[in-house]
Amino acid sequence: MIDEAQARAERDDRFRSLRGLGILDTAPEPAWDALVRAAAAIAGTPISVLDLLDSDRLWAKAQFGIDLPETAAEGSFCSLTVRCLDEPLIVHDAAVDHRFAAHPDVVGPLGLRFYAGFPVRDEDGVALGALCVADTEPRHLTDEQTSCIQALVITAEELIRLRRAMFHLDESRQRAALFERGFEASAVGMQVLSTDGVFLRVNQAFADMVGRSVAELVGMHWWDIVVADDGVRDLELERQLDSGELGRNTTISRYARPDGRIAWGSVSVVPVMDDGNSEGVHYSQVTDITGAIDARDRAVALAQAVALSEQRLDALVGPAPDPVLRIGVNFTLEALNPAGARALGVLEHDLLGGPFMELPLSPHVRDAIRDRVATTLKAGTGSVIERLWFQPVGAEGGWFRVRILPVLSVHGDPIAVYVVLTDVTDAVETEDRLAAQALIDPLTGVSNRAALFGRLEAALSRLSRGESNGIAIAAIDLDHFKALNDTHGHQVGDRALQAVSDTLVKLVRAHDTVARLGGDEFVVLFDDVDEQTVRESLAPRLAAELRSLPVWTNAGSVSISGSIGVSWAGSVLEAQELLLRADRALLEAKEHGRSGLVILTDENRVDGPFGSHSMLLLDLTAALDRNQFRLAYQPIVDTQRTVVAYEALLRWDHPVHGMLPPAVFMPALFETGIISIVGEWVLATAATDLAERWLTLGDRVERFHVNLSPRETTNPRLPALLRELLSQHGMPGELLIVELTEQAFSRSVVSTSMLSELAIMGIPLALDDFGTGASSLAHLRYHNLHALKIDRSFVTNLVGDEGDRAILSGTIKIARDLGLDVIAEGVETEDQHEWLAAHGCTHFQGWLHGRPVPLPALN
Repeated sequence: MIDEAQARAERDDRFRSLRGLGILDTAPEPAWDALVRAAAAIAGTPISVLDLLDSDRLWAKAQFGIDLPETAAEGSFCSLTVRCLDEPLIVHDAAVDHRFAAHPDVVGPLGLRFYAGFPVRDEDGVALGALCVADTEPRHLTDEQTSCIQALVITAEELIRLRRAMFHLDESRQRAALFERGFEASAVGMQVLSTDGVFLRVNQAFADMVGRSVAELVGMHWWDIVVADDGVRDLELERQLDSGELGRNTTISRYARPDGRIAWGSVSVVPVMDDGNSEGVHYSQVTDITGAIDARDRAVALAQAVALSEQRLDALVGPAPDPVLRIGVNFTLEALNPAGARALGVLEHDLLGGPFMELPLSPHVRDAIRDRVATTLKAGTGSVIERLWFQPVGAEGGWFRVRILPVLSVHGDPIAVYVVLTDVTDAVETEDRLAAQALIDPLTGVSNRAALFGRLEAALSRLSRGESNGIAIAAIDLDHFKALNDTHGHQVGDRALQAVSDTLVKLVRAHDTVARLGGDEFVVLFDDVDEQTVRESLAPRLAAELRSLPVWTNAGSVSISGSIGVSWAGSVLEAQELLLRADRALLEAKEHGRSGLVILTDENRVDGPFGSHSMLLLDLTAALDRNQFRLAYQPIVDTQRTVVAYEALLRWDHPVHGMLPPAVFMPALFETGIISIVGEWVLATAATDLAERWLTLGDRVERFHVNLSPRETTNPRLPALLRELLSQHGMPGELLIVELTEQAFSRSVVSTSMLSELAIMGIPLALDDFGTGASSLAHLRYHNLHALKIDRSFVTNLVGDEGDRAILSGTIKIARDLGLDVIAEGVETEDQHEWLAAHGCTHFQGWLHGRPVPLPALN
């Protein structure tokens, strides 16, 4: 840790360094703004800032994606980067990082999740601030991204050194006013460069010569405006000038103008030392000789440029570990480095001057490179082949990245290309392995949800092109799996899941897909299959094999079975619709006992209680008139297991099929369009039931929760209906809690005016099924939000899924920090209850604390 004295000393050093630069409280500057834009582009983040740390505040010298010019330094991410680290501070997900989870920038309006800060120091090593990138979503930086941002930090430090040099130069200017006037008025180009080659000052004559403005040139490096081959030569001249080996030098340089023309200059360079110190500047006079260069001089200069290019090839490309070939405009091999000769199994000079097509390359490698070379020679722009299989002589084959780089003449025309082959086998294999792992369920080895959706979309695409007979989805849930887990332990449960997956893989065809979605949920995708095959062969085989599957325990063998819902489509549907129909069929199967099988097809024929979809719709349309809907109430308890509320749940008391859960008929309610009418009935009935209990229990009455679907929230009659119900029964609005789903918020179907009217009536809101839709923490900031309900899918996998535990823990903490109650749905075991309570959950709903019951049973 840094003691107080050291921290104070560092603060004083930093303050003096920044004040000495005149960089604080200054207007934006293009060079600094370009740095933060580049950092954001490299990291792929929406936010990037270059912060300078003053004595007690942060000053944003440049910023991108945010507008906070000045903030307090204490406790900021930047101050931690500067004061506590000798290396970058990288926080992949601040919401789950115990150091930053409660940080104001994380839990506040900014909603920061990812931060990467890189210290910026002056030439004395004093940390002045940080270049940082940030995001409201978690992410990681690759090594390449980190290296590139660190390169930008070096550039920022160079700008600081440049700023200091400019200050020193300003002092010299004051002592040389006559020189200044001559500098500006001279008809000859004048330059002052730092020893690093950066233009500190240029006059208008030089700016006109190179076709740029004075302001644009200041801060640029001379390398950026000279022709590349001249730059290679001038690097050595610069070294000799800096070392004192040359006192003066005159040379010819070519400058690449933005309009495409080349300006020729006679450059006389004199190093100017500062009081004998080795550090100083370069003073240059540049005479424009473009018009005086005749054909012979140009030919000589071009020959020199070509010679320099060849020297550069020998010096840089020759020792390179990667194979490098130079191919000319007539497709002859002009150069080959030793690594390339070894890869081709030849001597370096054996093939020089020969046709490229006769090189000892496999046909696919030769053809791929030839096509790219032809394109580069025509367009003058390079390209990259990310993966190409290549087998060097005497070595195993591998994956190579092939870069095609143009060689341009002094006039900008392509005269050759470099072909560079870099072995990326390890990186490619690692990438492929990680990509494969990302699509595999780690417990069973079958596909996961992501892989299933990818293959389902591909199958639907083939179906749309008429290349398939149809698609079938089989949704499978294991019967009594929870009891098996509770009785024999999770190891036996895992073995059961593995046994089911092995059985399914053996039953399906080679081009079908078996996937585990989580818990005991499996899905089988049958691709290119007709309805008869599904009905008479594939589905019955699945049902037969899953009726009694043996699983070995320490006490012997037990049997496990599965219920199956199958959806077949011979025409194109949305992937979600096909899965929804399979889930509907699965619910039908479960309603009629375990080990059931129900098949739903394009014609909406259901092998279940209704016989056909049309019969379901007909019965449902009459259900309201025949008073067949019922409300059941499930308790919600607090941490003391005291009932504090009930949720009203819709049931259909069918005269033939008995009491049906909403999963069986809810999609049809939307399909028939009567969901709004049924929703009004639910509100009116729940309000009447609540009023009855309120009159009996008074202040001890429990609150009632009522769900509103996204479509109900668009009902313009909703606010008036709620006001009428509260007025009719004389109840306070706080007793009735309205539950809205994430989909309603994320799709913006809930109007602001409607929410405002609910708030005026005092009706609290609960955000239902959190985590299953387009989850956004922004939903939690709504001022009338009373509670957050965590979806049962997270609670179900709580004990065995580390990821779900991490999500739950972070979600609970954020909700509690915002003052919200947290209600966990689907709590069925003591282990789930204890874990949730220990991590801050305030309320619990599930079969562990009570099943839904009619109103009379509440007492």
